[in-house]
Amino acid sequence: MLQDTAIIMYSHSSYADAWPMFVGQQEKYFPELKKYVFTDSVPGELPSSWEVIYYKEEMSYNERFSSCLKSVSEEYSILHHEDMPLFSAPDKDRIESYLKCLNEDNNLAYCKLLKGGEMREIPYKKNPELFTILHDSEYIFAVQPTIWKTAALMTVYTETKVSHIREFEPKSQETCRKNSIHGVYAYRGEPKRGMYHHDSSVYPYVATAIVRGQWNYSEYSLILDELLYEYGINPQIRGIA
Repeated sequence: MLQDTAIIMYSHSSYADAWPMFVGQQEKYFPELKKYVFTDSVPGELPSSWEVIYYKEEMSYNERFSSCLKSVSEEYSILHHEDMPLFSAPDKDRIESYLKCLNEDNNLAYCKLLKGGEMREIPYKKNPELFTILHDSEYIFAVQPTIWKTAALMTVYTETKVSHIREFEPKSQETCRKNSIHGVYAYRGEPKRGMYHHDSSVYPYVATAIVRGQWNYSEYSLILDELLYEYGINPQIRGIA
């Protein structure tokens, strides 16, 4: 099922300095998967394995994403923004096991790849590493690496109308409740990082690399140092938070 999974990077050209890190890590660890960039324009070059889907600048965030998502044909999608790069190898066998749960459970729409926001541990019956997110949660939907059934992700982005990106996560909770969109999160006892989330040993990614427009050194200084050096990115240009 992994072969029917797309990697999606939503971005804007003003964040293109972060693309080499995200794109390079995906090329390194998921060379076999179809990859998409949702963007207004491409100021540099991208590997030929990436399909660029353009949105119009005047669109709202949900219109941008949903219009681009129409071009994704894969049954499953892993959602990202550009500041969520992998920093070490993902566990593809475990990702396959999560995809199996999604495939076998018609009531399950997504699997978040780390524990964050929702901290209750309510076991999901078909996999001891997965925990159910109840519909009284304020974290049913989150813009973070999540394996989605692409059709369900389209529903969230089509029906959650916003004028600013900051409105999307709060408003999307009601969209998920209204459409009976249920999900789980993966947790294997990983340590907490910062105030709101744990690391992921299955999909080790930076959550997130940019905060308030600057590189997130307060939580990821060592990891970012390595990635920025590897991809020739000068952190002083964007600044350090």
